[in-house]
Amino acid sequence: MPPEKLEVFKSLESWVSESILDLRKPVEKCWQPSEFLPDASQGADGFMEEVWALRQRVSGLCDEYFVMLVRNTGNCM
Repeated sequence: MPPEKLEVFKSLESWVSESILDLRKPVEKCWQPSEFLPDASQGADGFMEEVWALRQRVSGLCDEYFVMLVRNTGNCM
């Protein structure tokens, strides 16, 4: 990173710490992708049943939904 940009980021560091970081949700309150996926701890039969049900539910979705899902995964603020 050029020194000029680094200087700008460093000058904003205290402001971000005081003003922005408090606005973030705690990790415990953020949804996690695993909450919407089949639970492998149920054993092979239960897991595969959930996989089949999930595939049935999403079979009619267009590719744009999947692109947005992958793009937004992990963006919890």
